This record gives sequence, structure tokens and C-alpha cells, in this order.
Amino acid sequence: YSVRIDHSVGPKLNLFGRYNYSPSALDQRGPVFSSGRVLSATNSLSSTVHTGTAGFTQMISPEISNEVRVNYSNHRVGIKFVMDDFGGATPLPDSLLFPSGITSDNGTFLFIILGVGQYVQGKQGTDEQRQVNVIDNLSMTKGSHQMKFGVDYRWLAPFSSPAAYHQFAAFSGVSGAVSGTALLAQSSSFQTNSLLSENFSLFGQDTWKISPRLTVTYGLRWDVNPALKGKNRDNDPFTVVGLNNPATIALAPRGTRLYETTYGNIAPRIGVAYQLDGIRNWGAVVRAGFGVFYDLGQGSLGGVSSFFPYIVDKNFSSAPFPLSAQDAAPPALTTNLPVGQMLVADPNLKLPRSYQWNVAFEQSIGNNQTL
Repeated sequence: YSVRIDHSVGPKLNLFGRYNYSPSALDQRGPVFSSGRVLSATNSLSSTVHTGTAGFTQMISPEISNEVRVNYSNHRVGIKFVMDDFGGATPLPDSLLFPSGITSDNGTFLFIILGVGQYVQGKQGTDEQRQVNVIDNLSMTKGSHQMKFGVDYRWLAPFSSPAAYHQFAAFSGVSGAVSGTALLAQSSSFQTNSLLSENFSLFGQDTWKISPRLTVTYGLRWDVNPALKGKNRDNDPFTVVGLNNPATIALAPRGTRLYETTYGNIAPRIGVAYQLDGIRNWGAVVRAGFGVFYDLGQGSLGGVSSFFPYIVDKNFSSAPFPLSAQDAAPPALTTNLPVGQMLVADPNLKLPRSYQWNVAFEQSIGNNQTL
């Protein structure tokens, strides 16, 4: 569903606004897992996307114009698993699957028989991505020059609400399950988390028509991309000090930046187009370009919430099943040592960059075709 409104304030100012809502859902019986399919298992996925964009175009003078765009988007996805009585199956009540205080609404239970199938019950989680993007482009024409200057700001706030509790048990075939001894069992606690990422860019560009045949476009872009952080102190990821020396490595105070922000990320770019002399209506153009492009630098750090301090596990091998009340109890989330696994970055990380170049030849074939 979408709606758009355009309004002309006068000959020099145009406004617009657009809103879009896109819901979707997927219900699947017998979801495919590596251990096999169980037809009495159902998987439900719900998704909603909201986007809103507003902006204006203003003719400041015959030679100068300005465009502003502001966008907000929200994408929310929730996933859950439910066992039913399909094919004569008997779904188990939550009281047999989860410890006291945990239900299918805030927990996940997995029972895996290798080579046979996987029993899954409960909430997997809800993930939400929120984004704000602001763009402002100022265009100027002066003689043979067409100049453009702009600013680009982006705010990303991913939010994740996984099941607060997770219990998992895996068995070696049917005989292993009948024996009541799990190859591996695990009980885990998960923390809801909200992260924040920001990036800021400035750019300037000039398209210079040097002659009727030769056009050169050149410019600079400056990118500032700070490290990912928590929305507040309680959501900040941890990092370490002494990463280069395992003997002295230690947990850094919460709130320490995953890596230092760099401010020298200036990317030059240039492109050239030259029209060759040839037969009338059979013109040829040679194009070439070169540019430096900086990436956000965060990459896999977006998965920081899949490790300490957002998750804590208790692992058991050759474990009697069902787990005892003590083993099945949710482990306490903590920010104290020892740490199981955590994701960190080199504190001196620099933004990754790529160098791109291209050369193209364009040949017109008569008035209506181009090769």
C-alpha cells in the first residue's frame, strides 16, 4: 500500500511526500533442516516494511537548484515454530519442554535426531531495522561547468529481540534418542539488544565540457564512518585491550570504541568522455573512469550481538536427557569474566577501500541504434 502527495508552492518550489506499507507472511509446514524434515512442525514468518520519504526541489536562480530528501524506513521480521497434530502427532505442552517461567512465547526448544528430523517449538526472535537517511544536493551551472555539492547522513538502528531462553539436544539416530543420552545438549540465555550505526559523507563534483567533443567529470568524496555502538551503555558491545599480545589481553571498559574513527577518508574520482570524429550519424564515444570508494568498515561486526555479553551458554556432552532442573535452568547473563566467545576488531582498523577503473567504447549505428 502506498500514497504520494505532490504540491507546487510556486514556480520555484515543489514539495512531495510518500508513504509505503508492505506486509507479508510465510507459513510453512515441514521446514527443511540439515537433520531432516518433520511434517508436524510449522514455521511462521511475518514481515512488515514501513517507509516514508519527504523532500523538496527549489530553483534558487536560473543557475542554482537545491534538492533535499529525508527518508525513514522500518523493517520488522518475526519468526516462530509450532508443533501440531498433523499425521497423528501429539504436540508436547510447554511444561515438558521448558523450565519454570519459560514458555513458547519467550523460549525455543530444539530436539534433533540426526538423520531423522528436528522437533522445534517456540519463538526464534524478532528483528527490526530502522533507518533515517538525509540527502541534500546543490547544483550550479556556470559557463561550461555543471557543479554539484552534497551531504549524505545515514542513521541505522538495528534492534533484535531473540527468544530469552534456548534449549537444544542432539541425538545420534533413533537408538541414541531411545537411550536417553544426548550427544550434545545446551541451555542458553539471550539478551535483547539495540545497536546504532552512523555514517556521514560530503562530496563535490564538476562536469566540465572542455570542448564540443571532450567532457571531464571530476570530484572528491569524504566519508566518516564511526564504529558500531550500542543505543545506550547497557547495549554497548565489549572489546579488548592488548589484542596483539595474548598474554596481556584484557576486557576493555564497556563503551570503549571497537576501533578509532578515521577522518582522512577522501576519495577522488574522475571520468572522461571523448566523441570521435566519424561518419555523420555514426559517431563513436570513448569513456574512461577511475575512482576510490570507501566501505563502511563494519562488515561482520554487525554480528557482535551473537556473542558475549548478549549470550551465555551452558554446554553438556553425553548428557542424560531430559536435563536436570539445574542444567536446564537459564544461565545468568553477566558482563564478568570468564568470556566464552566475543567478536572484536583491531582498534586501529581503517576503512576498507577499493580502486575501480573502467574503459568503454560506444558506437552509434545510424540514428536509432547504439552498440
